[in-house]
Amino acid sequence: MHSADFIRDRNEIYLFRGGNGREYLNDLHALDCATYTWRTVSTRGEAPRQRANHSSAVLEETAELFIFGGWNGRERLNDIHILDTKTGVWSRPHVGGDLPYPRAGMTLTALRGRLYLFGGSGTSSKCFNDLQILDRKEMVSNISDVFNVSVVTSRKLLNVSPR
Repeated sequence: MHSADFIRDRNEIYLFRGGNGREYLNDLHALDCATYTWRTVSTRGEAPRQRANHSSAVLEETAELFIFGGWNGRERLNDIHILDTKTGVWSRPHVGGDLPYPRAGMTLTALRGRLYLFGGSGTSSKCFNDLQILDRKEMVSNISDVFNVSVVTSRKLLNVSPR
């Protein structure tokens, strides 16, 4: 229900808590990898709302923590939030184009300036077998159309561009 990501610049593991079995959470903690001590991470901006079964990843090039989707106890989510780990500021980018369907329990992997979102479950426990690719450079270069998504299915590759 939680996610954990190593922040190289800080030598810390950031833990975004998704739930404790009684309630959904959205607090952020850090484990110092040198001293093995925990701290609560102070942040500003629009933090993700409470959720569980979300996914997260860190782009090392920008030291940004991305939180995507999950379940808030009522519905599956497909929102994306970015924490600048250098400043502690959350943002929620304007996303143009076709978004991934709301889902929970998916994987999110960061590699070479891109985020790769795979699988998860949607409404009525529909299981997804798709790969969504988010290019971070496109988000920066044109903030009104930030989602350039490539959808990979078992049969073919579809390129989906913002409208």
